[in-house]
Amino acid sequence: MIQPKNLSRDGKKLTAEKKDYKTMVAVHTAVSAGAMILLYLVDLLCNYWMSDLSGLSSMGKIAVLKTVPQVLSVALSVAQLFFTAGLWHLALQAARGESSSFSRLTAGFFRIGPLFRYNLMLAVFGFLVCMLSLNIAPILAMVIPVPQELQEMMQQVNEESIQDISALLEQLPLETCLPYFIGVSVVFLAVCGCAGLLLRYRFMMAGYLLMDNKGMGAMAALSISSMITKGNRNELFKLDLRFWWYYLLQFLLSLLPALPLILELAGMPAPMATSWFTLLCYGVYSVLGIGLAFFVGARRHAAQALAYEQLKQYAPNYK
Repeated sequence: MIQPKNLSRDGKKLTAEKKDYKTMVAVHTAVSAGAMILLYLVDLLCNYWMSDLSGLSSMGKIAVLKTVPQVLSVALSVAQLFFTAGLWHLALQAARGESSSFSRLTAGFFRIGPLFRYNLMLAVFGFLVCMLSLNIAPILAMVIPVPQELQEMMQQVNEESIQDISALLEQLPLETCLPYFIGVSVVFLAVCGCAGLLLRYRFMMAGYLLMDNKGMGAMAALSISSMITKGNRNELFKLDLRFWWYYLLQFLLSLLPALPLILELAGMPAPMATSWFTLLCYGVYSVLGIGLAFFVGARRHAAQALAYEQLKQYAPNYK
């Protein structure tokens, strides 16, 4: 059985010794953040060019300019899946004492087929989890008492005038509905989160298996990951808990690009022009994200790679 405390300690020791590994993890974050900034700049340029176009003769150009950022966004999202797989390969090489280079980060692009099927299967499992949660959550939500005032209001609502859920919410006061709806949402998120965690730790080693075995397919990696993590999933969860503050900082950082929108929804004016303020938020996000990846993210990936090195011995016919 793996020992989360020892893995965390060994990961810290490994990253302290291998500066090149930490640097390449930071480079990965820098490239990802740069892609986000590039996408935002392309969107700004397209909107600027569209502002000078009008009339039927320009409809084709406007359609193209609207489509370019969307296509680029999808392309970058897909590329990110394979680029992130390079982190698994990089961490494995570091765990084995091998040198790090930028080519390690691009290793995922040489396993496009298996990685695509792997992510597709995870998406299918995630969809099934959401569907299951939507069916289970209402049953569990029945334990949440419906406020008497809300029950009386629901009885007085004219069903014929209700066309959709938004029309229903308009007839119900927010202060009466909000606590109940929050309770139902918490139940749904709890059910969905628990099921998602079970899948996460069941298939956590599948990515490492794919990057460590060139001839292995996605289904085989998922199956073997399920096999070798059996009996150690609680320990993998405890390993993640040792980095809870990293996940919290990562979540807070992810809010930075959305800060202009948050201020707008809160009715607060941005301190400067929205586009410039958004670029500033992206810049701060990039700098802090690179620092977080260098000092902590590399350690987390190293600890997981070391866990894989211990668990792989339980794989059948492992070579």
